[in-house]
Amino acid sequence: MKRSPRSELALDPAAVLARIAGPVEAWAGIRPARCRARLLKQTERRLVVRYDIDAGGRPLSVIGKWFATDRGALVAEALSLLRKSGFAGPETAVPAPIAYLPDLRALFVEAVEGMLLRVVLLADPSAAARAGAWLAAFHRAPFTSSRSCGPEKQVRAVGRWASESPALAPIAPALAAALSALPDPSRPVHYDYYHSQVLVPDAAPTVVLDLDEAGLGDPAFDLAHFETHLELLALQWLGDPGGLQAACDAFRTGYGDSAPEPPPALRAFAWFKLARNLIARGAPPSQSRYASEAVERNLASA
Repeated sequence: MKRSPRSELALDPAAVLARIAGPVEAWAGIRPARCRARLLKQTERRLVVRYDIDAGGRPLSVIGKWFATDRGALVAEALSLLRKSGFAGPETAVPAPIAYLPDLRALFVEAVEGMLLRVVLLADPSAAARAGAWLAAFHRAPFTSSRSCGPEKQVRAVGRWASESPALAPIAPALAAALSALPDPSRPVHYDYYHSQVLVPDAAPTVVLDLDEAGLGDPAFDLAHFETHLELLALQWLGDPGGLQAACDAFRTGYGDSAPEPPPALRAFAWFKLARNLIARGAPPSQSRYASEAVERNLASA
């Protein structure tokens, strides 16, 4: 039977507080008294809830991620490993894990405040350099995972998304063939890296919020994924896919000279994923069409 997140419990503040009071006290040094729950995101596979906690007059906030699978255990392990490997500041960081409750498939992490990179890009495209620097540090980190994010996973995703979105079916076979021919270096990959995952607070570390998809694969995919999202954002905001080129350039500068150049098949896969998401969200057809055509352009250049 297909499992789903425990939504009935996730949105019950008293029940949640009864389970996390001890871990929160161990983390913050003060016993929580009350909390309020606010749903941030809900899909079939995951709930994200913010818990604003009153701890003797001291406000605390915790993010709860409620999974349909045991994914939270891998995410908790990844966060702990990265925090021990330099991702607790002063330049790069990930949220501190507070507790993982396996019986609930729920992970609780600190709520980090700050401005999303997406919000500042138009006014300050140079801020994308911070995202590049964070990603370069992550790709160098001693990160390990049992989660494979290589060509086999990507080929399976292409088949699944093509069946969900028939408009993508004609381009799926060529993309799957191109991905199957790629090597798998099995190195750290974030696998969902884009502008809305990155916080760029003033005078504080660059923080990446979500490592739910992280695993081992080709680091070049993270660059392709980030840059395709910038191109789509420029199309959506400015009507010009090249309108955020300054941010792309800053991102590459922040990453440094070691930035791998994504092969066309990985860029095509990033666009295929975007096309599927745009179709699923009911975005304007012009946007999903642009993404589909980008898949074909990249495959033609392979």
